[in-house]
Amino acid sequence: MQTTSTRSLLSRYAFALALAIYAVAPLANAGVINHGNYMGPSMAYIDVTETSSDPLPLYGAPVTIGDTLTFFDPGSSNPSLGFSAQSAGGIGDITDGFLNLMVMAKPGNGISDITFSEGGDYTMAGLGAALAQVKASLIVFELSIVEVDGMPITPVVLSDAKSATFNLPGDPASDLWSLSSSFNLDAALTGAGESFTLGATKLVAKINNTLTALSQPGSVANIVKKNFVIDPETRVIPEPTTLVLAAFGLMGMLAKRRVS
Repeated sequence: MQTTSTRSLLSRYAFALALAIYAVAPLANAGVINHGNYMGPSMAYIDVTETSSDPLPLYGAPVTIGDTLTFFDPGSSNPSLGFSAQSAGGIGDITDGFLNLMVMAKPGNGISDITFSEGGDYTMAGLGAALAQVKASLIVFELSIVEVDGMPITPVVLSDAKSATFNLPGDPASDLWSLSSSFNLDAALTGAGESFTLGATKLVAKINNTLTALSQPGSVANIVKKNFVIDPETRVIPEPTTLVLAAFGLMGMLAKRRVS
């Protein structure tokens, strides 16, 4: 049975490890990969760029499935693309990856809301009373609405942070994990006093993903990210010609009903 004192010890250990790693991280030369631009039927993802002091790629090149931008293609030989953290015998590990991109609606489309989601699995094992811990963090530290109905606005800036932590003992030794962060852009614009028809048409997203694995002598911990997805909900305003044709079609249906 894990006592309060051992939980406290692991928490202090985790905090000290995080401080040590983040103190050293700025000294390293951060790697940068610009994966370029990706197009969906209604969306464009511009300058998809990852940055990390860990070896790259972590996210890897994404693919578009409809209007969704998906990382870690399940069909690849290594779907995690190195986004993992492993710890054994008291040596902890933090893997930290940043993702920056612009999300743009194609003409005639708007973005009503957007969701960032991710998931993977973890494994922990220990001898006797040895402790282990894994943690996943999804931090959308800046989601800026910079354009509405195709026109620039004073940015409306949103943010959110989600995390999931698993401990041994206490949690299953191995399992799946998932995190999700959703933003109602229509509500954000309304709250900021912005009127709109299509809604948000250009966003700037800055995302930080972190995986942490901690252990003690006699234990091991491993956590892997196996998918990361950006899923926008679009709004389409039919062009005038389509509206006119639809109106004539409705009038024809009404006329037939009257005749019958």
